[in-house]
Amino acid sequence: LLGSNLTASAGEADLAIPDLHEGTFYFFGTSVSSWNFLLWGAFVIIGTLFFSLLLHAQVKKLPVHESMAKVASTIYATCRTYLIQQGKFLLMLFGLIAIVLCVYFFGLVGQPVSVVLMVLFFSIIGMAGSYAVAWYGIRINTYANARTAFASLRGRLSYG
Repeated sequence: LLGSNLTASAGEADLAIPDLHEGTFYFFGTSVSSWNFLLWGAFVIIGTLFFSLLLHAQVKKLPVHESMAKVASTIYATCRTYLIQQGKFLLMLFGLIAIVLCVYFFGLVGQPVSVVLMVLFFSIIGMAGSYAVAWYGIRINTYANARTAFASLRGRLSYG
């Protein structure tokens, strides 16, 4: 096979996206279309977002010692500065990757502008989502650590 002239050359961009209304999953004897499976996944994501914002509000309302709040604020500021620097680096790296993608899709493969813009758009969406999750994680972590430390000093933990 390695020496054969019958090898195919294709990339991920050549993969056909199937019609989501055609596929079916089976759960506990019930069939669910691919489209509905994806739709329910979106509802799970929305529910998770709501739940995380609710927990954020609950944690923020918990009592905190003033000095612990200052330490948490300093830690958050340091992490935020680091995250901003990482964001700048990722944007520069993405600029380089975007140039390579454009050369590849336009020059080598001959894809239309709409395909290249779609790839770049969803790449940005993915990066922005990861960046937002990191930012949220840093924020909720500093809130929770300061409040948990204060609760342990008082001799009791509050679970909401």
